[in-house]
This record gives sequence, C-alpha cells and structure tokens, in this order.
Amino acid sequence: MIVVWEYVGGKPEHVAIVNDMENMLNAIPLKSLYNPHSDCGVITAEFTSDNKHLISLGNDMPQTVCVWDWTSPGKDPVLSLKLQGPIQNFIRVNPLDPLEFMTFSADSVYFYAIEKDMSGLKQFEPMINSNAIAGQAVVGTANGDVILFADYSLVNLSAKLERGNKCAIKNLSIHNSPVTVITTAMKRDNKALFEDSPIPELIVATANAKVYLLSKSLTASNVPFRPTTATTTFSAPQTASHSLAHIGKEIHEATAPSVGGSLPLAQSSMEDAKKLIVTYYITKNPEVTLILEGQYGNLKALIVHPEQSKFAVGSDNGVLQVWDYNTKQLVVSRQFTEEQPVQAKRKEKKQPQEIQVPVGIESLCYSKSGKTLAVGFANGIIRFLDATNLQDLTQTSATKGTGGYSVSTVAIKKIAFSVDGNYCAFADANHVTGILHKEMIKVKPDSGRKRPESPLKTDSREDEIKRARQRVEWVFIGRRKTHYKEIIALLFTTKNEEQVLYSVSKDRHVTEYNLPISALTNGIEIKQIHFPEAATLYQNNSLPHPEEFILTFNSGFKFKMYSKDTQLCRSTTIGPTFGGLINSIQLIPHLGETKYFIYSTGNILGMAKFPLDGNPYKFIGVIAHPFDISNIAVASNGSCVLSAGGKDGIVNLWTMNYAAMEIQINQGGEGMEPFLNMLDPSGMGDQGQIYREFEDYFYLAQIKTQGEHTTSNRVIKSRVPLSEIPSLVQAMGFYPSNQEIDDMINEVKYSTFAQANGKEATDISLHELIKLYLNHRPEVPVSAEDIEIALSHGKRLEIGKPKPVGPVPKIKHYEILKSDGLFSLLQQFGNYS
Repeated sequence: MIVVWEYVGGKPEHVAIVNDMENMLNAIPLKSLYNPHSDCGVITAEFTSDNKHLISLGNDMPQTVCVWDWTSPGKDPVLSLKLQGPIQNFIRVNPLDPLEFMTFSADSVYFYAIEKDMSGLKQFEPMINSNAIAGQAVVGTANGDVILFADYSLVNLSAKLERGNKCAIKNLSIHNSPVTVITTAMKRDNKALFEDSPIPELIVATANAKVYLLSKSLTASNVPFRPTTATTTFSAPQTASHSLAHIGKEIHEATAPSVGGSLPLAQSSMEDAKKLIVTYYITKNPEVTLILEGQYGNLKALIVHPEQSKFAVGSDNGVLQVWDYNTKQLVVSRQFTEEQPVQAKRKEKKQPQEIQVPVGIESLCYSKSGKTLAVGFANGIIRFLDATNLQDLTQTSATKGTGGYSVSTVAIKKIAFSVDGNYCAFADANHVTGILHKEMIKVKPDSGRKRPESPLKTDSREDEIKRARQRVEWVFIGRRKTHYKEIIALLFTTKNEEQVLYSVSKDRHVTEYNLPISALTNGIEIKQIHFPEAATLYQNNSLPHPEEFILTFNSGFKFKMYSKDTQLCRSTTIGPTFGGLINSIQLIPHLGETKYFIYSTGNILGMAKFPLDGNPYKFIGVIAHPFDISNIAVASNGSCVLSAGGKDGIVNLWTMNYAAMEIQINQGGEGMEPFLNMLDPSGMGDQGQIYREFEDYFYLAQIKTQGEHTTSNRVIKSRVPLSEIPSLVQAMGFYPSNQEIDDMINEVKYSTFAQANGKEATDISLHELIKLYLNHRPEVPVSAEDIEIALSHGKRLEIGKPKPVGPVPKIKHYEILKSDGLFSLLQQFGNYS
C-alpha cells in the first residue's frame, strides 16, 4: 500500500491518494483525500503499524498533523492537531504501538500519543539531557550524533512518563558526518532477531558511507562479518573510545562494500548510504551479501543497445553500468578514475602525491552493431570500450595515459555514430563539433603477448601475417566550432550514398558536414525568434515518395519539420504545453514504420502520434520522476521506454499503451472538432462568433481577389489564393514576420506536392486556413513587458551610446527611441528586409 499526493491542473488543489500496490503494474486507488490540511498539501504521510490509520503532516500554517481512517467513506480526518514549535518535516510511527508517533526536522523532535478511543491527540516536547542511557526512539542529527529517547526521565528513573511522552537520555557522538539512515534488525512481528546472538540492534549509516553497528553487551571481536558476493569486506570492527554507559552498548564501524572494489564510497554524497542496499543474513556467523548496487551520483547519460535487451547508464561519479531490462539484472559495471595531484603542506617536505578521483561520464553511444560503446567524459576525453566487458579497445593513436582520445578540454556533451559505423561525431560544452574516423592502422607485431580481439575488426578475414600487422582503430580527424550556443543534437544520415552529419544548435542554425572530405558544405538558418530545444531525424514513409525531415521543437512550443534535401520549413505545428519545453525526442519503431514518438519535458515523460497536425489530443504525458529527466531512450524493438531521473539516481522502465492513445484521440473528436474547440473554447464550434468572423473574412478575401468593383456575377468558392493568407491571419490578430509568412505559404504550397505528382498547391480552404492559423500563432502572446525589453535593447543600440556591456537598462516611459536604434535592433535581432 502506498500514498501519493499531487497537484491538480497546476494549481494548489491537492489530493492524497491511497493505492493498493499488491499488483505493482496495476495500482488500484482505494481512497482519495481532497484538499487535505486546508488545501495546503501534504509534506509526508505514514501508516500506523496496524495499517488502520494514515497520519499526515501538513504544509499549512500553522502546521497541522491529521489522523485519517482511510477505510471509512468519510472525507474528514478523525483527529487533527495544530502543532506547537518549529516546522516539522518527517513522521515516524512506533512499530510496537500504533497509537504513538513522532515528527522531527533538522533541529527539533516531538512525540505524540493518540487516545485509545480516538478521542484526542497530544503533543509532547521531549526534555534533552545526555547523562544516561537506554531508549525506545533514536534520532540521527546533521552533526553525526545519535540521540536516544526513553519513556522515563533521568530525574526519576523509577517513574514512567505519560504515555507518548519521551525524554532524551543519551547523546552519542558517532561521527562528524551527518547521519542519513537509521534502521533496526527486526522481524515482521517487530521482535528482535536473536536476542542472545551478536547481531546489531541498530544499523546507522552516515554521509561518508560508514556503517555503524550498535549491539548489546558484546565486544567487537564477537561480530565477524564475512561478505559472500561482495569482494571488498567490512573492515575489522573497532570498539568505540567511549561505550554507552549502564548497558554496555558498543559501536562497530565498517565501510560499505562494493562489487569488484570499484566504488570508492568515501567520495560519495549525502545520498550515498541510501543507494547501496545490503541484506544481512542473521545467523550465528553473520554474512553480508550485496543484493543491489545502484548509482550514487547524478545520472548524466543513458543509451539502449541497438540489438540486445541491454542499456548502459553513466553518472557524474564515473560509474558506468550495463543492465538487462528484461531480467532487471546488472550485467557489468566499471568505474572510471583519473589521477589528481595532492600538494603536501608547506611544513612537510613530502613530494606531491597522486590520488585516484572519479571522472564524470557525460555522454554514451553504442555503435550501430552494438559491439562498441563510446563514452564521453567531463574532462574532454572519449574512450571506446568493448560493449561486452567495458574494457578499453586497443588504440595506438590514443592520448597517452588517458585510455582514450583527449579531444577537448571541456565536457563531451553529445556522441553519435554514423549509419555505416565508420564515423563518430562529438559535441563539447564549448559548442565545438569533432569527427573521428575508423581506419586500418599498421602496427608492429606483438612479441609473444596476445591482445584481446577488437570488435572493430571487419568481417573479411585475411591471411595470418597481414592480419597481425594491421588493425582497425579510431583516428581523430579534427574539430570545428560552427555554433555559438549549445548543440542539442548530432544527426547522421545518408545523402547520395554518402554519410552526412547535421549539428542542430540553440543558435538557430543547422550545420551540414561533408564527411568524406571532412568539410563544412552547407547549413540551414532557422530564421525565427524562438530557438530549438530538441531535434531528431524523421522519415515519413506514408508518402508515395518517402522523405526525410529534421524534426525540431523550439522555445515557442512548436514542432517544425525541415526538409533534409531542400532545407525548407515544411510544417509548423503546436506541441504540448504542459510540463515546460521539450528537451529530448526519441522515435518509437512500430511495426516497420514510425507512428509514435516519446519526449521528455521537465519531470514529465510523454508520447505523441504522427502525423503532427496540431491536434492536442495526440499528446499524452505522465509524471515520471520527482526531479527533471536527464535522458530518455527507446528499446530497439520498440517494446519499452527508459527514463533516467538525473538527481534521483533512478532509471524507470515503461511500456506504451497505444490503445489508450487512440481512445484519447477519438474522444477529442473527428475532423475539425478539436481545432474548432481550440479556436473557440466556448465549445460552440462552427456556430461560434469567432468562427463566423473568420468565415466572413474568408469570403471577403474572395471578393477582394475577384475585384471589389466588378459588375459581373461573383462565384463563391471554397478556396482562396495563397496570397491572401497574410491579410486573413492579420485580420484575426496574428501579425507574422516576413519569414513566418514565407513558411506558412511554403507549408501549404508543398503540402500536396508528393501526392499530386509534383504539383504545388495554389489555394487554401477555410478549414485548412484555421489549422494554419492555430499552429502558427504564438502560443504565449507577446506581452507589454516583452515589448519594453525589446525597446530597451534598441535604446542601447543607438549611435553614440557606449558599447553594450552587462544587463540592459530599462527604458524610461518618457524616453524616445531614435530611428537608428530601431534600425539596428531589427537588423540584429529581428526579421528586417
């Protein structure tokens, strides 16, 4: 059973939902609590130990705690109490008594007792004292202390306090790092495991990945830990310098284990101790088995194997893992480190020492065959690995001492392989694009030492002598800075049977590279106010002559498709507006053609359907992670989707329900119904005032084209010439730039080009015009503040003004913008002609 709480419609309308999680794939909602805590939301909630009640901590002021009977049909809490003292952030319920619980924050803790007849709820503030021992509650602090609370006071040890009240009787300083996790070795019936055996009652983890075991009346030598699957053992437990008085408790210290000894947890963060899950097999001779090894850094890169059910994920702590998403098992992992010099203190005469520190992984990419895995690092190095064991491929031309190619001094943000697998492109944080090429290298025969076979070898086998003197390796060709803003995509395709690379950037340029001659040959200038946020290649196979497009999503919430061959903008459609801007697009292969694609925006994972026409019901999304999504990927057969959560260190696996998407599209209406609802939210459709106004302008345009003063009979048609598009959309309040007008006319002109045997459209119908208007008009209207900011830029560009440096000073209401400032503004930032 689990509780979730959410915002409804982006407004502070809060709902707490109790779900039955017995079937993890189909959670069943059992209870919905609307507007809890005076519609201020829930900070945290927890069930009582008997699962009869739900206790929630509110986000209201003054703060309240509520007790809910989630099995009853009532909508109000059974008990509610306004808290005294500072804001609380967490709740813990007494596992032995369902009527007792505690709340705590960074600097305070309170205890509570519920009356047995559910008639009242009391709050107790514990007394703090550190001169004695024993307790029923344990709290970990940011200073590395463990505070013990009991149901009696040190003033009178024989007298029990009121039920629910507690007193702090011991303050034990364990370490100077914050205590992040405290758990107990308890059975399901809440009884201690083997009271007479050397088993820790408490397991305490700190932020420096130290695990402390607190046991009863036993010396450290009586607690031998022998790991089974973990190769790095617990260090020998050491007796604490001060034992807990009166009952003889001692502290045992150990370092968390890691597979292969590859994870130095001493370099980890506050969340480290929570991301290694270790099971303790409680026997007379305890053993520690590592059952799950997770990432303890921010996830930066995610890529799916092109042929197998595997995916690779890398984090900023240098850990690279390969998982099988069918079996949910870790296949192989490796941590990458680099040497970093440590300067000795001035008083010491020691030579500078070298220590190994993790080097962050920024990007990953499999070759088309799946045999090679390219890894881009934060220090500007690219390494080519054998995808089966993650070992470096033999590269004689690699940079010495790095294991790869030092192609930049900043992080490698993007990596991509060509379709034939012979080229590898990268983009770094300085907006530079680079190329590596696979070539046959002559090498000296090894003197008796056998090298591992490289997966880069070609399938054609030559004789033994020639093969021993040649090897296929990657060679660095060069790099070039063709953009001045972030590169959002590297796209490989074929053109005239040759490999072509496109780089798409937020500077509103798409650059084309001729790889055989390694030159910059062409480019597309995206002449628009908004800049691209995500891009991918899309081939429309539904046309009589399939055509490949560069599909982009820009900061104006619009999808734009550019012809790869003609470089014209062929389509502009509105995209999803919930969750923010789309930052990644991945196509889903479906039954031999591409009908759907997934996208990520903020912490939302979405799915959309082709063809894109602006229908809002073709988009669907779910909240996938608590923080922003860092990467998304699609399985090679389209069976599932993966999303990496970045800060939360989680990779989620998703399946697509295409039937649900089709049902949503059908519910949105057929034909023009969803578009007319966008035009007129009143729902009156073609009977609404806005539609009638649009219709009047449409027929007025026909009169204008036939001649306003003609005496001949007028012929009312269902279409108007393309030349009337600008005046019609302007009449409806949308004033496009010259470039936007060209894009609108080209979109209609070539919309039937493939189906009409190369004939261009010369006119447009009313319904087509309405779709065009809805898709091209600004999703976020230009505000008065936007105009004020633009005029402020123009004022600073006036002749005689100092060179623009720093923030733009706001223009005053009495200031006049000169013509030369406006002219410069239009030339540099506008669409001036």
